[in-house]
Amino acid sequence: MIALGLAEATPAWLAFWRALLSALTTAMLVGCRGRLARPRPRDWPAVAGVGVFQIGLFFIFLHTALAVVPVGRGVLLCDITPLWLVPISAFVLGESVEPRRLLGVGLGLAGVLILADRLEVDWSSARELVAHGLLCSRPRLPGRQRSPSSARARPPRRSPTFCPGSSASPR
Repeated sequence: MIALGLAEATPAWLAFWRALLSALTTAMLVGCRGRLARPRPRDWPAVAGVGVFQIGLFFIFLHTALAVVPVGRGVLLCDITPLWLVPISAFVLGESVEPRRLLGVGLGLAGVLILADRLEVDWSSARELVAHGLLCSRPRLPGRQRSPSSARARPPRRSPTFCPGSSASPR
């Protein structure tokens, strides 16, 4: 579907319409459950940050790269961000990493190397290398998840999703 959209629109416009359709669909589904509410004024910076960095830039990076990279490889590469968490936590934050996490990252990266078919990449094309870089650099919103006052008010929640190589665990 993304390939069809890119044939008719620029990557930025496709990203805009895809994000708008996603937002409207989500609002409709949440509204039907009676749980739709306006964010509080103090939450607007977080809402804007997530919208711009984690949704908007990701869609623009994805659609720009998919104009160059085959869709199958592109979707695979844009979802490897969790694999970078273990090396970053070890080298940047100085955390000790358990052997099973290193094994998980190694297996994950080996799978990506096999599935991404690196022999098909034109390593002499700067355009293709930039497109692959955009797919691997999925934007994340920097900063903490909760303010200090809200952290004291509620106990921390467990992450609802499981990310290989991270400290999040399934419920």
